[in-house]
Amino acid sequence: MGFGGVAATAIMLIISLVGAAVISYFLLAAIFQLKALESSLAKNMVEKTHTNVVIENAVYNSLTNEIYMNITNRGSESIILGKGCDIILDYFNGLGSRVIEYHSYGDWTPTKAYIGDTVVTIPSGVSIEMISGMTVEIDITPNDTLAPNSTFIVVFVLPNGLTSEFIGST
Repeated sequence: MGFGGVAATAIMLIISLVGAAVISYFLLAAIFQLKALESSLAKNMVEKTHTNVVIENAVYNSLTNEIYMNITNRGSESIILGKGCDIILDYFNGLGSRVIEYHSYGDWTPTKAYIGDTVVTIPSGVSIEMISGMTVEIDITPNDTLAPNSTFIVVFVLPNGLTSEFIGST
């Protein structure tokens, strides 16, 4: 094997080492990105597990065309009822057509807070902090009247994406 063969082998070895280094660099970068994503998802999951709201009851009043809901914070962390909290209504109107409505905070308001045996009236348009164990009464007015003897679905959505659903009847 002459000088040309040794030089060619050396060049191929250098190219192989550089190629392996480049592949290793990109592989490590991908692993670090996955690790960062995993940490972010774990943090989000921990946040959600400490948050738990439940719609205890929802009643439709056909005279006022309002739905009254009781929502309880059963999680270990407080929840701010305000901007970012949404309600979705799914019902049949008086004509028998299915209606799905989105109501952001302001379209609905908390009216009363129940903490143990204490009942507090909440002024309109005020954001409140729901501590653990607290129940809040919320009034919402559908855009149409609900069909008699039908069901309706209420979905309460928190800013972190957690939901609570309730199926009621008129």
